[in-house]
Amino acid sequence: MKVTRKFSLRLLFGLCALVATIVGYWDAQAKRQMRVTQAVVQLEGRITYEESGWPVPRFLIDALGPDYFCHIKSITLYPTEDSPADQQVKVLEKLPHLRRLAIWPGAKGRTTALPDAPGGLSDKGLAYLLKHFPQLEHLSLLSTQFTAEGAQRLDDQRSIASLQYDNHSDFGKRYGGR
Repeated sequence: MKVTRKFSLRLLFGLCALVATIVGYWDAQAKRQMRVTQAVVQLEGRITYEESGWPVPRFLIDALGPDYFCHIKSITLYPTEDSPADQQVKVLEKLPHLRRLAIWPGAKGRTTALPDAPGGLSDKGLAYLLKHFPQLEHLSLLSTQFTAEGAQRLDDQRSIASLQYDNHSDFGKRYGGR
């Protein structure tokens, strides 16, 4: 006996609505990441991507951009005196899942950083960073300007597995990391 299946119009509309919801969510995520990417590029920062694991043809990535098919792996910011780190970290707010961040004042286009480059992260920027990015696993900071209390807060942050910083404050030069 042959069994035939008939699908109703209601089921078709339901499937279309489900697919539209999934595609809409995917598009919103990609556009949010794209806005962050554009802001970081405008600040002359650097972004590296990691593939999401889906087998995506290269022409699709080239056509739509990496923000649709790849996740941001790491971001490097190069603050200056005119655009300090405390301001630059705010453009990353829409990426709470960010895991790797480097803030290197005075290192743009150089193989080494200037020892006392202006624009380093202060206590205010550090507090913002620790509050908005709880999933950070790697943090590299050069020429920071936070106090001893800020350094202690950073050292106490156990979710950051890889931490390097050098601090140039009124109290002298300090290094830290793990």
